[in-house]
Amino acid sequence: MLKARHDELLEHTFFSGPVASGSSDELQVVEMWKYAGAEKVEEGKNFRHASLPDHEVELWLAGEEKWKPLAPSTGAVLEGGIRLLFCERVSFRPPGFGMSREAYLAVEREFELPQGTLDAAFDYGGKFFKKFQYSTDSSLEKISFLLKAPQKMPIANYLLALSHNISTGMTTALIHGAFLHTVLPVIRSSLLEAPIVYTTDRRHRDYHRFNIHVHDKQITQSSQIISRLQSSISQWANPMLLPIILMENHMIRSRLFAHDLDDQVIALERQTGVVFAGRSVRPKELAIQPEQIPKVSIRKLTQDMHTLLTEIIFYERVLEWSFDCADSLQQCTGELSKSVLPESRTGLYESNRDMLETIEYLAASRKSMSNFQRTSKERVQSQIGVLYSFTAQIDNSINAKIAVSSARDSSAMKTLALITTIFLPGTYIATLFSMSMFDWSSTGSSEADNPDTVSNKFWIYWAVTIPLTLLVMILWRLWWLWQERLYQREVSEAVEKVMDDEA
Repeated sequence: MLKARHDELLEHTFFSGPVASGSSDELQVVEMWKYAGAEKVEEGKNFRHASLPDHEVELWLAGEEKWKPLAPSTGAVLEGGIRLLFCERVSFRPPGFGMSREAYLAVEREFELPQGTLDAAFDYGGKFFKKFQYSTDSSLEKISFLLKAPQKMPIANYLLALSHNISTGMTTALIHGAFLHTVLPVIRSSLLEAPIVYTTDRRHRDYHRFNIHVHDKQITQSSQIISRLQSSISQWANPMLLPIILMENHMIRSRLFAHDLDDQVIALERQTGVVFAGRSVRPKELAIQPEQIPKVSIRKLTQDMHTLLTEIIFYERVLEWSFDCADSLQQCTGELSKSVLPESRTGLYESNRDMLETIEYLAASRKSMSNFQRTSKERVQSQIGVLYSFTAQIDNSINAKIAVSSARDSSAMKTLALITTIFLPGTYIATLFSMSMFDWSSTGSSEADNPDTVSNKFWIYWAVTIPLTLLVMILWRLWWLWQERLYQREVSEAVEKVMDDEA
């Protein structure tokens, strides 16, 4: 089934073909030969690091022409070594290899890489696979590893496919990953005035926090891995060396990323203004006050908070993979120590004790890293709660102002209606009967002597009153619309004023 899966994925994998010389995507090889008695790394004698053109891949695999194995002196006893190929991941979906298809298949064949190598390249969540191959007499013959880090660019996104021959002590491996030979991109903060940029100086300061000696070339993933290999010459024949170095490199980068996250959380806490955040990097004076929430969109601040929370959640997934991988490496080292080895390789037993100590140290760091991630997550969730509380306070203030305004308008209308109700009947009757249309001055007692009480010009009253009433109603309606618009504008201004006051 793995073979069928391999052939299917091969058709969906992108191969860039030959890469221009000098490009960061160019293939690079690192070769180390462990000779008995050699305790120093010497370029051209037991160590080689060079760029590899695509058309020379098969020559390199065969160890021909300029790629012949190195030796410090004639007759030196070879105990083992490492042949490592760095290949840049030139695309993400589908995964791309910075080499031709033919070159990849040749590497896969000659290095005897696990059949799940391509499948691991398509895995974005992280993977760990190991296989111990035994002979008929139960002695260990071969070890294979697949280690794929979860895709998290500020930390790492690489794949290690490895095969180790127990009898020869040679490890052949492929490291396929993104930004192997360039400074990694980092988390960009929308909460800070300027994004965090990892310059060489900044990276040096970061590594000094962990007491790691670095030089200018060690700020890339490949140079860090190579430097670690150079400092481990006594372990070059150990199959656990490369997986442990990658695991160590991944954990260091995870811790650096955790510091970046902490910077983001502190910036967030300072913006909400409810904690004295970042006191360790500022003068400890009582006069220092938390910063207030800036006059920006609440939606923008909410977006920043949830973006940071998502980063922390993804970081949690990366840590879980790291811990599982460390446990698996610890088990593999234990199994290797218990395996039956050829007489020429019994030195692995002693070597494995050193490897096991390193793995145990990496595993022990899980608690502090896990606690750091958990507290960072809780701090961001706390700030989200503060923001929601702040928003609720604004809403309550607005509702209170609207209620007061409505009550004021309602009281005015009720007062006006009451006064009108009291005075309108009397005013209307008095005005009506005082008009000249009514003649109340007649004193005659007979019907013939008294003229009509209602004047024949009474129609004039209605001719004037009705149009005037309609005009008044129209003017009142226009005034009402104007007042409604004015009220809406005042409410909007009140809302903005509350937002500014709270900020």
